[in-house]
Amino acid sequence: MEQRTIDDGELRQWIDEWGEESHDDILPSDDEADIANRILEHHTRGEYPDDVDWNDAWESLRSIVGPALEHVHGFFPDGAETLARYVREIDMGIDPDTGEDLERAAIEEPAFRTSFRIRAMADADPEDEPALDKVIQAADADYRHDVISGGDVARADWRNAAAYEWRRLMLEPHAPTDPVSDVSALAVIAVSMRYAPDATRAMIATDVLGPDMPTMGGLRDIIGTPEQDVSVDTLITDLVGQWPDATPDRDTLTDRDHAAWRILSPIQQNAPAPVEGHIYGLLGMLDHVEYLGRTGETGRIHAERALRFDPSDRFASAVLDTAPTADGSTGLAELADIAQDRGTIR
Repeated sequence: MEQRTIDDGELRQWIDEWGEESHDDILPSDDEADIANRILEHHTRGEYPDDVDWNDAWESLRSIVGPALEHVHGFFPDGAETLARYVREIDMGIDPDTGEDLERAAIEEPAFRTSFRIRAMADADPEDEPALDKVIQAADADYRHDVISGGDVARADWRNAAAYEWRRLMLEPHAPTDPVSDVSALAVIAVSMRYAPDATRAMIATDVLGPDMPTMGGLRDIIGTPEQDVSVDTLITDLVGQWPDATPDRDTLTDRDHAAWRILSPIQQNAPAPVEGHIYGLLGMLDHVEYLGRTGETGRIHAERALRFDPSDRFASAVLDTAPTADGSTGLAELADIAQDRGTIR
């Protein structure tokens, strides 16, 4: 039987229908193949007549949604409608992130590009620091621009810079409750937390929870680990096991935790929602180890909040699998319905 090929115009209608009707979430693990499958399932209701070349339709959907999916980062609740809009905007030559005409922007892009630090200061009042949320947005734009131009080398440079800024801020003399005010350094760490959340959090956890201060090279090795290779499941056990008798010194951890919170708190308050969720997952691990041997309620509360932003957060899952509740159970047994309190995209 000769099979009919679905043209791109009809496939784009299917994408619009899926976006309007499905209310599907977009997960960090979703790729274009996953999205194409959902669009087909929504349109066909699971029935695939033999007279249509469904493999060709699936491949075409992948190629259409792929560029739009690159603009979706982290957990995106009810994200189908937004992703469908991104597909339409890219088809019209519009950048989903900026709303600018892609072709015109390419033509008009200046021969030079000022750094996010310069752009943040350009319209700031000298009596006040530039607003951290604006600096993070500018740094995020620079990161994406650099990665498009420089690929893996640019990614490595940004991660290495984040490791440097983290170590510098942790060693900075400070009062215990004073938040860090170096907005440029915080922005670099925030960007790394968004685009390499597991590697960045593993670096921070190792620096805070291990008995010995890692070398600068050691921090860069950790933050440079590919996301899928970060050993989150065993990280708590590995770090605790490095202490004598597998018993961390709580006073030491408390001091380090306070130093880390000076850095993480302003980032959590000003970065996009995915970063806020990642920090909750990290805080869950820090609190669990700091209060090791007691009920893990504090760590579990942070972990549960992290899962409201991203149900696949590996740090949050590791904490819930390890930290006991008041009755001694672990895992998701006591987890509230995360669907009622999801993070929203800022």
